[in-house]
Amino acid sequence: MPATLREWSGSLFSRVLERVGVDNFGRAGTRRLLQKLGIAQASHDFCGRALHRIEVAKSEGDFRLENWGLVHKRVFCYAEYDTALPSGEPVRGTVLRENGIRVGHAPPPSWLRSFPTPINSMIGRDLCGEFQLLGGVGSLLDSAPNASAGLRGTISLFSSSTPCVSCITALRQFQLRFPDVQLLFLNAEALMSGLEC
Repeated sequence: MPATLREWSGSLFSRVLERVGVDNFGRAGTRRLLQKLGIAQASHDFCGRALHRIEVAKSEGDFRLENWGLVHKRVFCYAEYDTALPSGEPVRGTVLRENGIRVGHAPPPSWLRSFPTPINSMIGRDLCGEFQLLGGVGSLLDSAPNASAGLRGTISLFSSSTPCVSCITALRQFQLRFPDVQLLFLNAEALMSGLEC
């Protein structure tokens, strides 16, 4: 994987993904890769809060199904961020995103890039819930005064599905942009198979 944000902007990594030839690494492969990237598991308490928040969102209905008759796999991604500026001022909050285009869809920060996956190359990976969530939190943290100079803390993320390879690259780009912010990750599919939480 590229070691700097600048290296992510070229086409070299796209060619790596084409050679790998997969859209995701499965539950166990994803967990191993995240461990190699230094992304540990989030806490059991966080897991419970994430599952609850996603159930609430599901109970609110499915706009695409109800209005357009579109049947699709709904993927939710929830995060809690607890960070602090160099001054000690806290920057905290929660975010929930669902895959797909939404009213008010905002472009990601300039340093964050999605990649087409080899098997489903026509799917815009910038619409993945994980990517949208990282883009939203990244934009928020970028807007904080002196964020790039010493922002510290933790961001816990939960995805209701195994993330695609593009979303794993987004996690890595986020790490490079905010090196003193620890990322923690949980995956519901792995959770249900007994691998996590």
